[in-house]
Amino acid sequence: MDQSLVDRALLAFGEAVNVVEPLRMRFWHERGLTLVQVGLLFQLLERDAQSISELADVLRVRPATVTGLADRLERGGYLRRSGDPSDRRVIRVSLTSTGRRVIEQIRAESHTYLDRAFETLGTQRVEALATLLEELVTAVDTEQEAELAGATARRKM
Repeated sequence: MDQSLVDRALLAFGEAVNVVEPLRMRFWHERGLTLVQVGLLFQLLERDAQSISELADVLRVRPATVTGLADRLERGGYLRRSGDPSDRRVIRVSLTSTGRRVIEQIRAESHTYLDRAFETLGTQRVEALATLLEELVTAVDTEQEAELAGATARRKM
């Protein structure tokens, strides 16, 4: 692939993140939350009662990192832990009513602000953008899995 095209795409992606993230971060920081904490809360909003290891996989961090995040969010009243009825070794993490309310407020505020920008692009272009970003995530995940498999195979030699 043409390297100048790759550079252009990476620059545009970086600029988009640099423009959007500070706007979204304002909503998080007003509540004393970090990017990773908000990511965990959004994940629980999408699918509640996940295990620490499930959250670690989705967030692409170590389980110990999720445990620390859960500790802070539990102290803040955003989530609670409970045992898994089918496996006593597993701890499930769920949103509290406060956690659900706060993350839904953050989502609504972010949408209100960013919806205007997406409106200028139109439905077809936003759909294309979403599809391309999803495909980019899949491609990067596939590459990382291949690298991990290669590293694991080399260690076994």
